[in-house]
Amino acid sequence: MPDRAALWFAALITLCAGCLPSSCQRIASRAVSSSDSLSRQIAAQVLPDTLEVEGALRGSDAADLAYPRTVLFTASDGIVVSDAERNSLFYFDAHGFFVREVDWEGASVPYLAELRGDTAIVFSPGSRRIDYIVNDGPVHAQPTPDDLEAAALQYVTTARAGTFLKVAGKDIVPFLAQLGADGTITQRVPLKGSAWRHAGPLRVSGDSLLSFSGFFPVVDVHMLPLRNAADSVVLKGFDSPMLARTYAFTQGEGRGAPLLMSAAALAGPYLFALNLRPGWLRIDVYGHAGLLQNVLIEPDPGYNRNYYPVDIAVQQHASGAYRIAVAIVEPEPVVRLYRWRPH
Repeated sequence: MPDRAALWFAALITLCAGCLPSSCQRIASRAVSSSDSLSRQIAAQVLPDTLEVEGALRGSDAADLAYPRTVLFTASDGIVVSDAERNSLFYFDAHGFFVREVDWEGASVPYLAELRGDTAIVFSPGSRRIDYIVNDGPVHAQPTPDDLEAAALQYVTTARAGTFLKVAGKDIVPFLAQLGADGTITQRVPLKGSAWRHAGPLRVSGDSLLSFSGFFPVVDVHMLPLRNAADSVVLKGFDSPMLARTYAFTQGEGRGAPLLMSAAALAGPYLFALNLRPGWLRIDVYGHAGLLQNVLIEPDPGYNRNYYPVDIAVQQHASGAYRIAVAIVEPEPVVRLYRWRPH
């Protein structure tokens, strides 16, 4: 029987990497939807800010990062990175120095759901479990539903209100669920639309659960406790060279929607989104009601069709500056650190 972790990882790569900016079939038409056209007009009025470079994390002398899947800042300004190939966590201190690598039995394509004090809450979809990691290993494990297809895309986040799971994939009706301590689903909310519409991470903001789509510039906001209805917030000002392909896909053309946003993070009053494009880093910063406020780019951006950032973490400092970590898998596995000071 194929390894469940390998199946899930293959599904993720097939769904997402199969139509990255550099790999989608070219669409001759440049037509976009009316809402995308308006967003482009908004984006054209925002002058980009250049990020300050702080450094890069590549691992340790004993082991390099292989596939830095998720990244989070600790309360003490350190950084934790989950590696989906090494099935481990890499810990770095506030200065970017390597502290330790932690692996454990059952880790399978580990996905950092949350950091709570000195506890890393890690979802392993291949092993169908959520591990609570302290120091060098798990102190508690919470199962997740065991009746889901191995190839389903699954996203987990935790909050005071409980543990939440989103499932999407081929031949699956997408849904959100709240999990009990034994891993059973205590509440289930079906999501309208296909897997493309809902493939993306979950985040908690106050009493709201935010459900992102990597393929459409929309955020679904679910009030907690979970309800069937959700408010959809369009990211006004989102611009991308792939919007024509998105529009073509909605009209029944092309093999699939292009991946527009690989990840997003919340910090201060802002939503930070990784706006993918073949070549360089671009981070869109959205404010109230999903309106674009800033565009952040790296210094001296250059074209590289294989550039692929997969996750972002943002930390606000008392000074008002923001520290940003971006996990990148191509052209090399690395976590790059930046700083942004709003004007």
